Amino acid sequence: MSQQALSAHSRAIGLDRFLSVGRGMSEAKRLPNSVVANVFEAIVAAIFLDRGLEPAREFVLRSLEETIEDAERTKHERNCKSQLQQLAQREFACTPTYRVIEEAGPDHAKSFRVVTVIGDDEYGTGWGRNKKEAEQRSAKESLAMLHDQLEARAASEDQAVP
Repeated sequence: MSQQALSAHSRAIGLDRFLSVGRGMSEAKRLPNSVVANVFEAIVAAIFLDRGLEPAREFVLRSLEETIEDAERTKHERNCKSQLQQLAQREFACTPTYRVIEEAGPDHAKSFRVVTVIGDDEYGTGWGRNKKEAEQRSAKESLAMLHDQLEARAASEDQAVP
């Protein structure tokens, strides 16, 4: 599991509020992801040392079930940004950019809505628990829109040729 996923889960359940840190870190607006992720790992280690492997495994699976399911469900989507970049560069000679158009939720569990911009045109949007996830979903929707657009263009060109 990634540091980002563990820190996001730790923040979502409020583990970061129970940390006692030195003055340098306590003055920061937000604790580093590495520290917050380590807290989750320490809890897993404590369960393992106290109760053994199976209870630790059950805790991890129960705690991270949604994150694991999301990763499994979206694993085929991971290359959408790359696929979109290749398509946009080939068809429009430019690279897509992503712009956050909406944020929702409390600071420790924000969601983001992102739009894909290619040239001067906006394409798909996507929501995510972080900007990267929202960008992937936006890229996926944009790919579908562009494929439809390119198919329509090809069909009209075929009809125009006698």
